[in-house]
Amino acid sequence: MKTRRILSALLILCFAAGLVPLAAAPARAEVAFSGTGTISDPYQIADYEELKTFSDIVNGKGDYADRANQAACAVLTDNITATGTDWTPIGDGSGADADGEKLKYTGTFDGQGHTITGLNCNEPASGYAGLFGYVGEGGTVQNVSLSRGSITGSCTGGIAGANKGIIQNCSFSGSVSGSTTGGVVGTNRGGTVQNCYYTGKILAICFDDSPRA
Repeated sequence: MKTRRILSALLILCFAAGLVPLAAAPARAEVAFSGTGTISDPYQIADYEELKTFSDIVNGKGDYADRANQAACAVLTDNITATGTDWTPIGDGSGADADGEKLKYTGTFDGQGHTITGLNCNEPASGYAGLFGYVGEGGTVQNVSLSRGSITGSCTGGIAGANKGIIQNCSFSGSVSGSTTGGVVGTNRGGTVQNCYYTGKILAICFDDSPRA
C-alpha cells in the first residue's frame, strides 16, 4: 500500500512538471470530399462544413493556406442549413491578381436546384460579400437558391458581391446591405446574370455612412 502511494505521488509530480504529457484534445475531423474539384469530377458538397471547406480551397485559407484553387468546381448534393456568422465568401477578393481586381472565383459551381438556408456573411467595410465574393471571367454559378440570408459588406449581393462571369438560375431571399449592393449581384462588371431573382430588403449606404433610399 505504501509503495502504491509513493508511485501515485511520483506520477502526480511528473504531470505537474510536464514530464508526462497529458492526452491532446482530439483534432477536428478533416472534411473528406468526394470528387477532385475538376469540371468532370467536381467536389460533392452535402453540408455546411463541406461548403466552408470549399471556400477555404478556393481562397487558399485554413488548411489550404497559400494553395488557392480559384478554378475548383463543385456541386451541391443536398439542401444546406448554415450556422453561425463565420461565412467567408467563395472568391473573397483578398490579395491581388495581375489586373488588381483581387482574388476571383473562376470555376463552375452548380447547386443542382438545392437551397442554402440562413447564410450570414458580415465582411469588413472594404469587402466583397455574398455566397461568392467575386465571380471572375470564366466562372459560373448556377442553379442555387439562398433563403433567409443576411449579407453585409461594401460590395454586396445575395449571390455575389461582384461578377465578371456567369450567374444563372439563382435566387436570394433575405437582407443585403452595403455601399454598392444588389439583391443578386452587387456590381456586374461585364458579366452575365440571367433567370435570377431576389426578394427581401436592400439597404444602400453612402460612403459617408449615411443611409439613402
